[in-house]
Amino acid sequence: MAPRSPSRGIGHFRPVCLPAAAKSGLIGQAGTPAVSMWPEVKKVKDENRYELVLMGEDVNQKIDKEEGLDPDLYELTQLNFLRVSKSPLTSISEDISHLTNLTNLVLDGNKLDSLSGAVGKLDKLKVLDLSRNSLVTLPEEIGQLTRLTTLNVSINKLTSLPCLKNCIHLALLDARENCLTEFPDVGHESLALLADIKFARNNISEIPVSVQVLPSLKHLDLEGNSIKVVPGELIDCVKLKG
Repeated sequence: MAPRSPSRGIGHFRPVCLPAAAKSGLIGQAGTPAVSMWPEVKKVKDENRYELVLMGEDVNQKIDKEEGLDPDLYELTQLNFLRVSKSPLTSISEDISHLTNLTNLVLDGNKLDSLSGAVGKLDKLKVLDLSRNSLVTLPEEIGQLTRLTTLNVSINKLTSLPCLKNCIHLALLDARENCLTEFPDVGHESLALLADIKFARNNISEIPVSVQVLPSLKHLDLEGNSIKVVPGELIDCVKLKG
């Protein structure tokens, strides 16, 4: 009788050779390269750091390639300082709301043309710098940031600002070089700490009388606007420098 050929039933498998990249996790299930954590983000995560600064040509290339920031960044919930500057970044993910310990968010000199309302959930935020971008509007949720002391939105394309009357710790408001045609609504008694207002080089034509209710106002920069009449009531702002 002829010998039987070896069985190929259950329990007998032919070895499968995987590419090294697949073994190491560099190739995803769909066969496409998996995105690895940015080294800048990994370092902050591994060392449990509280500050992260992203800028430079290497970062810019990654932002261009991935059309945004490393998603793993939004898992660094211990962060209290985040700066992304001078980059091609056009938007921030709604996942920014996960960074609940942020006190300083600096996004200056990018190409932001929109900002998620999720930033309004950063209730520990004290400094928000959005200067030198391409923003046309700001989310109303910024008005929910009750601990905010500094808001810098200079050199954008803004035509208005959100209501800030609940930002009771606001001390500095900088909206120079935008497209404002009306004086923003900041004449509220709740803004008792607002000392420095910078609205230079806009298209504002009038100063509202309500500004007189700001007891801490020291500096009011309206250079380069179309204002012809200054309300006499401003004399009530006893700290205001001429």
